Amino acid sequence: REVAQDWERASFYFKEACDKNNSSGCYNLAMMYANGSGVTRDPSFAAEIYEKACDLGNGASCFALADAHATLAYIQFWFDWQWDEADRGFRRAIKLNPNSAAAHNYYSVFLANLGRTDEAIAQSQLTLELDPLWVNAHQSYGWALLVGERYADSVKASDGALELAPEYVLAYASKGMALLEMGSAGDALATFERVREPDDPFRLAGLACCSARSGRLSDACELVDRMVQLAEQGKMLPSWVTLGYCALGDVDQAFHWLERGIRLRDPFVVCMPSFVWYDPMRADPRFDQLLESLHFPPASLTRAAIRRQRTGVPEAPSGNNLTV
Repeated sequence: REVAQDWERASFYFKEACDKNNSSGCYNLAMMYANGSGVTRDPSFAAEIYEKACDLGNGASCFALADAHATLAYIQFWFDWQWDEADRGFRRAIKLNPNSAAAHNYYSVFLANLGRTDEAIAQSQLTLELDPLWVNAHQSYGWALLVGERYADSVKASDGALELAPEYVLAYASKGMALLEMGSAGDALATFERVREPDDPFRLAGLACCSARSGRLSDACELVDRMVQLAEQGKMLPSWVTLGYCALGDVDQAFHWLERGIRLRDPFVVCMPSFVWYDPMRADPRFDQLLESLHFPPASLTRAAIRRQRTGVPEAPSGNNLTV
């Protein structure tokens, strides 16, 4: 006889079994919270229950626990800006399951954005070894190489991602950024134009940067105006407008939008320490003040200083002129 699906009753019985230390009940309850199946998705609670099931001898839970820790750490990184907690979570996930491609991949993205580029590249290489056909593995490798200023290698890695997924926006973005830093503005422009969605933030920001560097300032201004319009409508994150104004060299407007992004918890703020397109802002003391106010770890501050030195701008003095 067919039984109707009833998530509420399922969660009740799984919880009852888990409370009685039944490992399978804990495992199934954790899966429900990990996936948001019939309950509000809660990665933190899922990790807690997976850990109990693992301690009770459920092998599948031990592997699932690794991915749960990696997912929770990714949230702590992108949205909560809890750098130390995220780092511990990623390392915990990898210790639980060294063969988790997802854990290595997420950790690579975390390390790259916070300026630990050599470690990021190593983690992304491990991800590729574990899952060579996963497009995200190729993309994360390309991003780590981009942040590590290995631009030609980054282009190759992005091409690897595009071979697997020819419409993958992030791969076009990484490739375009690398080409632009190599001085190939024309090839970079053509790469960003391959992104089909006309208002995609990667596309608009990339085209604005290419246009500005090619001396077509009127085109760049039109693109940034469009980005502002989308942001005011709530259709684009402030960090993208920040990068648009960086391309134009309008540092004051760039800070206005960056501070707005911080207030709104814009996740792409995490790219501040190492992303090359923030370089026009690094000479201004406000940039280091913002980094410090967000409590970025020492490696991130060091990476930001290295980027500043390589672009030939002076050391920024400390101060307290924040408006966040």
